[in-house]
Amino acid sequence: MSVLAGTMFFNEDGLPLYFQMRENRQQVVEQIQQLEYLNISMQEDITRIQSDPQRLEELARNRLGMVRQGEKVYQFVEPAPSSITAKR
Repeated sequence: MSVLAGTMFFNEDGLPLYFQMRENRQQVVEQIQQLEYLNISMQEDITRIQSDPQRLEELARNRLGMVRQGEKVYQFVEPAPSSITAKR
């Protein structure tokens, strides 16, 4: 009986595997919670985009670079470092 108990506790398929599986389970539970929060946040953002024209405009301007008709866009480009050092 003691041999069987010793094998169960110290065999690689015994107690060490049990503790490893418990740790893995906890990590998976935490990942699921994080993904559920992310999913809720994304659903709220989708709802806001569908119902709030200002949010839609904000996304169009920031992510797609869109402008309203008649607006002028100014783009400031910094000179390349090689042209600055060449002038000195």
